[in-house]
Amino acid sequence: MLKIGVANGFIALLFIVGCGNDATELATESVKQQTQQATNVKSLSAEASDAESHSASEIIQITDGSVARYKIGEVLTRYPNPIVAIGESDQVSGSVAFDEDGDVLNGSITVDVSVLKSDKNKRDNWIQRSAGIGSEIVLNVTEIEGLTFPLAETGDIKFVILGNLEISGRSVRTSWDASATLSGTNLEGKADTIIKWEQFGLSKPSLPFIISVEDEIILEIEFKASRN
Repeated sequence: MLKIGVANGFIALLFIVGCGNDATELATESVKQQTQQATNVKSLSAEASDAESHSASEIIQITDGSVARYKIGEVLTRYPNPIVAIGESDQVSGSVAFDEDGDVLNGSITVDVSVLKSDKNKRDNWIQRSAGIGSEIVLNVTEIEGLTFPLAETGDIKFVILGNLEISGRSVRTSWDASATLSGTNLEGKADTIIKWEQFGLSKPSLPFIISVEDEIILEIEFKASRN
């Protein structure tokens, strides 16, 4: 019995020695897997914590009644003095979400320009068909300067909207001067900026009654919005 036990022990020893490299590799792989699992758990926990710390504390939602417009200086054949051509769209939508520090989490404002209307149908047709403006323009809001959070329930505020304006497939950094009146869960205000035709590869109107068109275009948004 003693001999059998010694033999079995010797065989076991030889097995361990012979498989030493495999056993070490298995043990190392197991440690790696456990370490990776622990890292994944920490990563998921960190992501959850980050998402919680950056949850929106205020969302401003554009509502019905908002209007977007352009203003362009023109010289026309029938008028001795320059005029300002104005076109408007009442199809404005979007929202901006802020964290508790007032930083923009996400935000965009979209204007349907297929319904732009001015006092001249020929001008409207040119802008929609030949200017290259497309069917909509989008302002992707990246930052808003001048606001103090949390926002007051009532009162007048002035601020600057910074964002990338997308027109005709091009994106240009823009700055909008804005003001608004707060009233409970509602606010109304106005924002405007100036762009140039060539920034977006747009074509100026070329019609018989138009002598010349200014290089600059004023864009305005008169907005109505809700807060939650």
